[in-house]
Amino acid sequence: MKFGKITQFSNFLILFIFFICYTFATINQCFLISVFFNRANLAACGAGIIYVILYLPYTLLINYDNQILTWHKVIACLSSTVAFGIGCDYIARFEGMAQGIQWNNINKGVEPNDNFTFLYCMFMMLFDSIIYIILTVYIENVFPGEYGIPQPWYYPFTKTYWFGYDTRKYNRQRTKEMRQNQIDTNSNFNNDNDNILQGDIGVDIQNLSKYYRNKIALKNLSIKFYRNMITSFLGRNGAGKSTTWSILTGLIPPSNGTAYIDGYNILTDIKIIRKRLGFVPQYNILFDHLTVKEHLEFFSILKDTTQETIEDEIKKMLEDLGLENKSENYSTELSGGMKRKLSIAIAFIGHSTTVILDEPTA
Repeated sequence: MKFGKITQFSNFLILFIFFICYTFATINQCFLISVFFNRANLAACGAGIIYVILYLPYTLLINYDNQILTWHKVIACLSSTVAFGIGCDYIARFEGMAQGIQWNNINKGVEPNDNFTFLYCMFMMLFDSIIYIILTVYIENVFPGEYGIPQPWYYPFTKTYWFGYDTRKYNRQRTKEMRQNQIDTNSNFNNDNDNILQGDIGVDIQNLSKYYRNKIALKNLSIKFYRNMITSFLGRNGAGKSTTWSILTGLIPPSNGTAYIDGYNILTDIKIIRKRLGFVPQYNILFDHLTVKEHLEFFSILKDTTQETIEDEIKKMLEDLGLENKSENYSTELSGGMKRKLSIAIAFIGHSTTVILDEPTA
């Protein structure tokens, strides 16, 4: 723009900051728009239309500039595209006055009675960016769409959102509840099962159901899985096995009921559960451009494993699964069996307390 004689007088650094503010606001605006769409093609078309609509208030401001008050412009600038348009208008006007945007006039209006300045435009774009980020996070959590567990609308106002859980108090409460459940359950079983029921409950599924429009995928499932045990979950195709795992991992929300994993509720504590849970889906989900070791490092970090223990745990995992000779190979270079081993290693990495294997030998 400077060398093309479009902005001959304006300060280059100010213009650079102005466009950085606009870029930052536009990126966050795109994130906000994306939460309303589930399909990429539809989002691409819809985003363009929404962008144009959000720019329309600028045309009104320009046509009725003499009648527009400062607070009108502030409200209109809640759309970053409008703030950008007004900023460009100020650049053009100051260029027409052979002054350009400078540090000494960045906070001055073009007209004597104009209290809205070029600096306000940049501040409004930064403010819009913050608003877009907050709205994106909030909507994504409350209305996650097809995948994810929705949070209650008031979740930002809860104590646990800001300060986390008092895990010791929470665990004591859940332990007391689980022991009471075990006592109640023991009274209904023969003594032959007492040795099993005395164990700690790892997964407690309570009346879990999942309904789709014209289909019942899961209905009133109640079952307990115990710690330090391997439990097979068998059923014919379409019985709801994968649906159950998808609910337990927080991939899809249940229609009714709930489940507790290590004492944490999947409806309210899914973030904590994911750090303690390992899952092997039916199909391998691996990154083409990561090596075997990098996969394990990546998922260890996701589970907040300390740096001091990552290397030792990865080394042991590679040895246990016979992958030590493939540690520097990319996932695309592995055979089908080796890929499956890597998926299992990912599930166990990070000191997972509960591991779900969905057809691990498939």
